[in-house]
Amino acid sequence: MSNAPQQAIEQISCAQIERVIDVKTHLDPAFPFAEQARALSCRRAGSGGAAWADGLFSLIIRLRPAGGATQQYEVAEIINLQAVSDEARRMR
Repeated sequence: MSNAPQQAIEQISCAQIERVIDVKTHLDPAFPFAEQARALSCRRAGSGGAAWADGLFSLIIRLRPAGGATQQYEVAEIINLQAVSDEARRMR
């Protein structure tokens, strides 16, 4: 991740980024991202992804192209996986 999105994330979240886990995936914009993130985290945990299975959920940062001639990205959305998990637990 380049420096500009990382700075934006720290500014929006009011927290310093300690670690970045780059998970290549494709989320369908026609469906809610939080739902897709929950499904992704379940698949990662089920496949032995220790960082996903330790019960501590982090943030998912969704980036989108910022436009221009070079390939630059901006922060589109921050999904709090702990909040998604808590909501799913309440709905059970």
